[in-house]
Amino acid sequence: MSLGRAFNAIFNDPDWVSKLIIIVILAFASIVLMPMLLAGLIPLAMILGYMLGIINNVRNGKKIVLPRWDNYGDLLARGSGVLVAILVYNLPVMLLGCCFWFLPSLAGSDSFVQGGVLLTLLCCSLPFILIHSVLSWTFLAAGMNRYAKGDTTSVFFQVGLLWDDVAADWSISLQWMLMALMINIITAVLIAIPCIGWVTAPAILYPVHAHLIGQYGRCLPK
Repeated sequence: MSLGRAFNAIFNDPDWVSKLIIIVILAFASIVLMPMLLAGLIPLAMILGYMLGIINNVRNGKKIVLPRWDNYGDLLARGSGVLVAILVYNLPVMLLGCCFWFLPSLAGSDSFVQGGVLLTLLCCSLPFILIHSVLSWTFLAAGMNRYAKGDTTSVFFQVGLLWDDVAADWSISLQWMLMALMINIITAVLIAIPCIGWVTAPAILYPVHAHLIGQYGRCLPK
């Protein structure tokens, strides 16, 4: 796998500007509409559906990996399956977040006691959060590769099958984890840059992640 190849492949497409602009528009629409919840999830699902097309193109060795933006209904339908998987995978972390908010309040009005409860929760849950995050995102990458090939949404919840994929070569899986982390760090740096960074970050985050997941899929068992 190559992080440089994931970045360079985007710009090999003569229409990369127009295709990335649509990603940026949908990403911003998702943020703006998020208070309306379902409305905010629709553009995000379309982006995830588009990522599946990139994954397929990378797996098939196509030179132009960015698909054309057409058939938005299909992108929404396929991307919704990925979105459901992401939400389910992150339910444990969401529940822990509720505990961080709710349990300290049971300790009364003493801020010292509340801080102690919060610190205890953090120390106890941090190892779980780290392990869960690593496994869930690696499982999601393996699942997206199978889902992109035509499997149903249920493939994301076939734990044994996904474990076999991920554990087939831990060196490859660890390499993917590190590269995915690097992409997230780069994106975080870009987001810190007003205006230009806010536009550039989503244009890079989604297609580069998709390309890297496609590369990972080529290394997984067929």
